[in-house]
Amino acid sequence: MDSKDMRKLRSGVVTGRSATRASDPAFYSFLRVLPNPDPILRAMGKAEQAYDAIMSDAHVIGELRSMRSGVLSYKPKVIADDQADESDIQQAALETCQGILRRRPAPGMLWQDVIWNMHTAVLRGHRVHEVDWQFQDGQLLPDGLYDIPNRRIRFDDDNQLRLLTKAQPIEGEETEDYKYLVTRHMPTQENPYGQALLSACFWPYTFKHGGFKFLYQFCDRVGVPFPVGRYPEGTDEKAQDDLLDALLDMLEKGVAVVPEGDAIELLTVSHSGELTQERLVQLCNREMSKALTSQTLATELGKAGSNAAAKTHSQREQGVHESDRALIEATMNKLFSDITRFNYGPDVIPPKCELFKPKQISKERVEIWKIAAEIGSPSRKAFHKETGIPEAEDEADRLEASQPTSQFSKYGPTLDFRKPTETLETAAIRQADQVIEQDLLRPAYQMLLEFESQGKTLDDFLESMPELFESLNTKELGELNGQIMAQAMAEGMVRG
Repeated sequence: MDSKDMRKLRSGVVTGRSATRASDPAFYSFLRVLPNPDPILRAMGKAEQAYDAIMSDAHVIGELRSMRSGVLSYKPKVIADDQADESDIQQAALETCQGILRRRPAPGMLWQDVIWNMHTAVLRGHRVHEVDWQFQDGQLLPDGLYDIPNRRIRFDDDNQLRLLTKAQPIEGEETEDYKYLVTRHMPTQENPYGQALLSACFWPYTFKHGGFKFLYQFCDRVGVPFPVGRYPEGTDEKAQDDLLDALLDMLEKGVAVVPEGDAIELLTVSHSGELTQERLVQLCNREMSKALTSQTLATELGKAGSNAAAKTHSQREQGVHESDRALIEATMNKLFSDITRFNYGPDVIPPKCELFKPKQISKERVEIWKIAAEIGSPSRKAFHKETGIPEAEDEADRLEASQPTSQFSKYGPTLDFRKPTETLETAAIRQADQVIEQDLLRPAYQMLLEFESQGKTLDDFLESMPELFESLNTKELGELNGQIMAQAMAEGMVRG
């Protein structure tokens, strides 16, 4: 297509937006601030207080502690962007942003506190942090990050952040983009406030605590015998009141003295099976768990096994953690982008925040490193970084390991790669040949000698061969095959 045809094609394209709130017949055009569409906010007008109450629930706080420990098990670090080069200015921007994490984010706060505050956007829909920019050693850097209560946050009809102040308590004041870090959970054009998980917990929380009330009443009525006083017909009202007072006093003190002729019965109610009120409380707990942690099979086992439930829960939990970490990383990346732009210019690619989990090295991984060291030259630096084992300061500090003296251990055959010129394939073939020679060829040779001395024919030897295979020990070959596969995996790690 030539330039003339391209210009003709472009001339027919309508630019700009049409489906804005200004053209929405359901939107009141005189509104400058969008109401939060959260149903709890609309119904109560006190969403934050309701959310605080929900978070104080014993079951919910247990789930939140689990969520918090899961998020804080990942540590923040600053890394260079994949597209960044190794120029001095890129390295300077990286070091500047790395220095931010080595300081407190605000007086009396730790980065773990800030990360958790950002993560509560999942619970409340959104969280906002104000950045206090100050000049430090010739650079404009954040001197503090301060979380702002959600009750002071509004979004206008262009989905831009506004801050409620004493001067503007209704519509709020306009904000500068670099002054605020906004973390939102599942926002949309229609709902810039984000989706609050605690909103989904409101009705289960309400019904649960209503169920607790009736459960307490049931326990109060059933747990304590119900006293019934009987009086003779014609007893005056004062005597009846005295008997009632005696029964009430008996409930409090456990003993009673009544006039002769009056009778007292203690009625008890028996109950079997699970209480309806208790089932209601448990159902509400499960619903809140599903809203907060996305558990389904793990909270409602049904006919499924506990092993399947544990695996399903682990997979869902890992997916939820990855999604939540992405929100925090995006918010921190906005901060590093502003730092880089203010101090090094818009052409410098800003570093990135990464929440990583320190690896817990397993015995299997150490064995793979050991094998890799025997067959190749893996990175010493990478080994110490993964295992967390510090390098020896000098020869006197070095820990020496004993070397194997035989290719056969008490656990079976082990591959011997002490020959520097031998590859994985040749070593495996050599040692497999040794095992085959030991377990098959030598016994067959001994059988031939015996048959020859006994005057038997070759046909007799061939007929007896199945007996030889029945007595063949395949255990060593199986163990050798497993070790060959482990060696192959280790060699692939070394090479690539």
